[in-house]
This record gives sequence, C-alpha cells and structure tokens, in this order.
Amino acid sequence: MKTAFLGKILSGPFTIPSGIVTCAAPIIQKFFDEIPEVGVLTTKSICLEPRLGYREPILHQYSPGCFVNAVGLTNPGARKSAELLGQLDIPKDRFLLISIFGGSIEEYVEVAKILAPVGDGLELNLSCPHAKGYGMAMGQDPDMVRDITAAVKAAVDVPVVPKLTPNVPNFREIAEAAIAGGADALCAINTVGPEKKAQHGHPVLYNEVGGVSGKEILPRALECMHDLSGLDISIIGCGGVSSAANVRKMQTQGADVIGIGSALVGMTTDEIAHYFKVLTKDLEDSTENAEALVQYDVDMDFSPVTLVKNERICDDICILTFDSKVPVKAGEFIFLWVPGLGEKPFSALADDPFSLAVINLGQFTEALMSLEPGTEAYVRGPHGIAISPPVSPTTLNLSFRFSFYFPFSFLYR
Repeated sequence: MKTAFLGKILSGPFTIPSGIVTCAAPIIQKFFDEIPEVGVLTTKSICLEPRLGYREPILHQYSPGCFVNAVGLTNPGARKSAELLGQLDIPKDRFLLISIFGGSIEEYVEVAKILAPVGDGLELNLSCPHAKGYGMAMGQDPDMVRDITAAVKAAVDVPVVPKLTPNVPNFREIAEAAIAGGADALCAINTVGPEKKAQHGHPVLYNEVGGVSGKEILPRALECMHDLSGLDISIIGCGGVSSAANVRKMQTQGADVIGIGSALVGMTTDEIAHYFKVLTKDLEDSTENAEALVQYDVDMDFSPVTLVKNERICDDICILTFDSKVPVKAGEFIFLWVPGLGEKPFSALADDPFSLAVINLGQFTEALMSLEPGTEAYVRGPHGIAISPPVSPTTLNLSFRFSFYFPFSFLYR
C-alpha cells in the first residue's frame, strides 16, 4: 500500500512508535529489509549526552492489551546514535524518523544538528509523561512547543514532526502552536498518564508511575485526532491501534501514517512481519483477521519466591537458591524482581529448587551478591523458546563440566 509522506512515496502506511521494538540500529535495518508495510521507522528518543534512564522494571501489563512503562528515556547520546544510524541502508521508499528530546531549546537544537544528517526527519518528543523536566513538561505549554519547533526547524533542513501529549485540555491549541512554529507534520499521541501498577503490595515500575499505552487509550487518541480536523498538515496517528477497523478510524480522522506499538508486545520478529502482512490484506479486502494475532493474554504477573541460600563461589560469582520450583526449560529465561533493587533477566541454573548463578557486573548484581536468606523476591516467566538438544553421554559430560566451571546465568547491570 503506497503512502505519500513528507516528500517520499512509502512502501507502507505504518510506523512503530518511538521506544517500541525498533530501539536499535540492527533492528531498524531488519525492518527496512524485511517488513515493507512499515514505511516509517521511528527511533527511540535521543538526547545530547548518554542517559541511563530508570532501573527495571520499566514495563508491565496494565490490563489486557494495555501496558504501563517508564523507561526514563534511556539512550546512548546524540553523537553515538548518529554514528550507529549513519550506517543504516535506508531504502528510497522508507522514512527514518529520528526522535529527539532535550531539557532546553538549546539542547533540542544541538541534538537536531547532530542527527538531522543521518535521517529523513526529526520527531520532537514533547510528550513523555514520566521523565521530569522533559517531554510532557515542555509539551503542555503552547509557547514552549512553538518556540522549540521553530528553533529546530530553523536549524535543520529535514522535516520536523512534534509528538504531542494527550494529557492536556487544550490539545488543538498545542497542535496549532506546533504548526505556528513551522511543523511539517504532527504525531498524535504519546502515552496517557502517568499511572501506577502494583503487585504483591509493591509498585511494579522502579519509577513507580509510567505512561499507559494500548487498547484503553484508543478513544483518547481518536478524540485528539478529531481535535486536529481541518488542519492542513500531515499526521501520524497512534495510540491503541490493533485492528484494521482501528486503522480505518484513524484514517477517517486524517491520519496519513498509522503507529502500532503495544499490539506487537509478545510477538517474535517473524510474527510481527506476518501481522503487518495480514493487517495490510485486511485493509485491502475489508476483512478483520489481524487482531486475532495480537496477544492480549501476555502473562507479566509475578510469583513470589523466598531466598533460602546465597552461596559465594568466588569474589564476583554467587549462587542463589530459592524455596520453590520454577518450570523453566533449556533455552528459556525468567525475570527476577527484588522490589527496591530492580529486575533483570536470567537463565536458570536449576529449576527444582529454582536457583540462579549471578556474576557481579553492576548495581543490581552487586546487591544480589549480599542478598540475605529470607528475602522475598518475585519471578515472571518463563519467556523465550525452549529447546530440546539431543542427549548423549558426551553431551551430558560437556554440559556438566561447562556448568560447573562457568555458570552462565547472570544479569547485566
């Protein structure tokens, strides 16, 4: 389905909103090469200097088909991002939209100058609801939206696309301010909130609150799109879209490109490619088959486990043994969450009793090295794809020796 957008004829009418799936250059290239239905590739939001963001957990299911997230705008900084994105092979019928943010007008401009040469356009993140001093904090002020847009527009020679927050009573006024600043297109909307999600008496997100995406925000997205009616400008419409019917509603309200994000949670890359093919055929044939591929039953609930033994193997390796069996198989992994410390993925050393080998590689793993028996933690999963390797005496011997000499279950930070 060819789509005209900001001077290009695109291979497809879809994009994936910033921060979902296409967060690294190799993944973006894979989408360029294999998923033509996604005509606009939107990057994760990038600022001037590297930013760690929040510790995990950063994402949790809010309700079926909805998620709450607080990533904290993690990114490697503008200069490193320019180096990585500059290596992409961008097809003529695709559009690389680079999302940027800053803490001031001057920062927006500096980031824009660094990244504009490696992209087709810049998305201005004026809408993140959970990072203090960024995003929504600026995007709720019409004068600030106009001034940031105008300053970036004057500094670069690529299209500029402000991404607007739905968390305002005067959405159209904000949009008109962006247009007055010279915006070439608008992206509507970012997440709603912030909101909190708790399990076992603890707020799940390390930041406690985050933005809500997915099915529940579709009515607000359509309301905001309706507020934009009559404005002569290209629009990326996103927020809760998962079916052909949703896409048609967005298009009826004036969207030229449709963003789909939360509907992809839980899918493999091949499943995402298949989903977009089915969705495109739905639009061509007036059918409704794609939504059946969306995994509304993604299980992100945690189960409690209690630490019974913390055995120090050497200065930087320990084995944690818990009081429960966790049904994890070879090839699969789980997430271990210790409220107040963080969350990370693990391969399991053993499933019964559940145990993990930890290598001290950073803040979280260092804290786990001295975790006291009796500590209550939480596990979700297993995730991944289980494998069943052929078993032979040689395989068993090698597996035993490898596990003994180099426990490979570890966390990253």
